Amino acid sequence: VIAACTPRTHEYIFKNTLREAGLNPGFFEMANIREQCSWIHSDNPEKATEKAKDLIRMAVAKAQNLKPVKPQNISITPSALIIGGGVAGLNAALSVAEQGFRVYLVEKEKELGGQLRKIKFLISGEDPQKYLKDLITKVKNHPNIKVYTEAQIKNISGYAGNYKTLIKTDNLLELVNHGAIIIATGGKEYRPSKYKIDGKKIITQLDLEKKIFENSLGKDIKKIVMIQCAGSRGDELEYCSKICCLQALKNALQIKKLNQEIDVYILYRDIRAYGFYEKYYLEARRKGVKFIRFPENKRPKIIEKNKKLKVKVYDNILCKELELYPDLVVLSVGVIPHKERDFINLLGIPIDEDGFLKEAHIKIRPVETPIDGVFICGLAHKPQPLSEVITEAKACAAKACALLAKTSMEILSITAEVDIDKCIGCSICKNLCPFLAIEMVKFDKKKKAQVIKALCKGCGICASHCPVFAIEIDGFPISALLNQIRAFKVDFLEEQIKEVKGAS
Repeated sequence: VIAACTPRTHEYIFKNTLREAGLNPGFFEMANIREQCSWIHSDNPEKATEKAKDLIRMAVAKAQNLKPVKPQNISITPSALIIGGGVAGLNAALSVAEQGFRVYLVEKEKELGGQLRKIKFLISGEDPQKYLKDLITKVKNHPNIKVYTEAQIKNISGYAGNYKTLIKTDNLLELVNHGAIIIATGGKEYRPSKYKIDGKKIITQLDLEKKIFENSLGKDIKKIVMIQCAGSRGDELEYCSKICCLQALKNALQIKKLNQEIDVYILYRDIRAYGFYEKYYLEARRKGVKFIRFPENKRPKIIEKNKKLKVKVYDNILCKELELYPDLVVLSVGVIPHKERDFINLLGIPIDEDGFLKEAHIKIRPVETPIDGVFICGLAHKPQPLSEVITEAKACAAKACALLAKTSMEILSITAEVDIDKCIGCSICKNLCPFLAIEMVKFDKKKKAQVIKALCKGCGICASHCPVFAIEIDGFPISALLNQIRAFKVDFLEEQIKEVKGAS
């Protein structure tokens, strides 16, 4: 019994220590007296101490009835499925393939490249289209990579090391076996509904970038106003997309490079040019780009009258409202994930409040999901600059290769156990399981529940709903849980029972 911090971050460390010492990891229990006690009761140490004693006594009581966990070996298919052919998917595919593993790259569009195909400049000065062209060539010519374009994922089944995916291209269906999955389905530019984006006088940063690249900005453009956080950070989207400020700085510098006489105003709440990106902010100021900071509760207003634009903005420094008369308004809008990803439900990957795929742990497992063998990267995971997208893609590849490099792996996790003699075959557990880890199998002409160990996450939903108590979770036998309840303030429980009996 360990009385310390959360098992979420340290349980596997202690279990590995038990294994190294020759003990079964099933004989382990943890009392969380940090997050569940000292941190939340820091203002009342005496009561916190009493609660800590309760938690430890309950953990000891539960440990008395713990059972050994039985390990299970499964073979691993040394290949990976990568969903999404943008810059994240391409980098992940190439990294995995160069380690010697087979890769199946699935892209829903006709061409590879994703959002990077729309990017004409990088703030660092490099040519993104040349980089993308070289990357696509390497992927298409690699002997270990099979590319599917205009393809759909129709079904995914299996578990870490042994997944089966049905891929549809044209009217053909192909079933592929693979051990790992990397999801890089990307994202797209958000176009907020409150702004009248017409593509002429009110445009987005991507629209402006295209105009600069095609030299179609127009000679009559003398003043440009860029509005940051348009539709973001509490407006329509709640979050910061991390790339909008860099897009504004990049395009402002490109405009000054084309014509120094064009006035460029950037209206902002915060300029988030973190790290070495700060130098581009300083360069923009040196070249005459004007920055006006507005408060959170006083966003700029765009007024169009007689085919002319007027922007009202409250200046934080001058403490008054300014009026600007631009020829062009450019909105720095956020990024949203693609919604066309029905296969996510098949895998049971959680989605955060903003619609992005959620990692297992933001610090300890930043590119892993709660589903073993499934990894996430790029704009499908979160909004981020190109350099971070590439870094995440390579991190996913490294994690996937670590799994694929094994010929087999031992599963020693908390899973459900079905008592076949007690099971009545009602299928309640099968219908409720969020991980599709329960199947109905015939035993002596009667269907009974059977747990697919590699898929089961030990969440306990099945055990808590079984009408005949035929299911137990490894590490949580019913006898141990009853012991735990009895150990908690026995006197208190007896008093509660007396009160209930007295009231009745």
